Amino acid sequence: SRAALIEILNIILDPIFIFGWLGMPKMGVAGAAWATVLSQLISAVLCTIVGVKNYPVMRQRLSSLFMKEWRSEAAAHLKIGFPMGFQMSVMCIGQLAMQAAVNALGPSAIAGYTAATKVDQFSVLMNNAIGIATANYVAQNYGAKLYGRIRAGVRAALFQLTTANVLMAALMLVCRKQVVSLFIDAPTAAVVEYAVGYLVAVAPFYPLLGFLL
Repeated sequence: SRAALIEILNIILDPIFIFGWLGMPKMGVAGAAWATVLSQLISAVLCTIVGVKNYPVMRQRLSSLFMKEWRSEAAAHLKIGFPMGFQMSVMCIGQLAMQAAVNALGPSAIAGYTAATKVDQFSVLMNNAIGIATANYVAQNYGAKLYGRIRAGVRAALFQLTTANVLMAALMLVCRKQVVSLFIDAPTAAVVEYAVGYLVAVAPFYPLLGFLL
């Protein structure tokens, strides 16, 4: 999925930009920002190329936009896609608001928050993956009118996701100090304090994220 591609690119690019690997200048916190933006850009371009190549509906002529069949098809997709897109936008808007608040606290807070969110993304990625899989499962059974299978499948997915989130939260809380050094070279005590504070505040709510998705 696109989320997995972004995370993989981010993990690869983070040390290159932050620590100056492969001949790149050592950029520190700015490197983490560049890695995130570049990961989003590359994944968006690759997903667009794959979509246009594999799905004829994405290769439309301008004249076809005014056809009744195309309009009804687009309306059906938007009816389902807009709520899903809005749900993901809520999370992104929340992250933007959080980033704006953290920026006002200074470089140590920014560095600690950046490191902590990199670790936090492992949980977000897992929740998104299971959420997408469940959505596909529900869609197939909804089309087949097998509503009992939908309820059973959602219950099973929710149980698995809640269990995984509880274990992930416990791991984050136990290893909260160690994980910071994975993303920041020789972090100061202030940076570690901000990163640990973020993980302690966020990790207990991983199961709630699973319910949301």
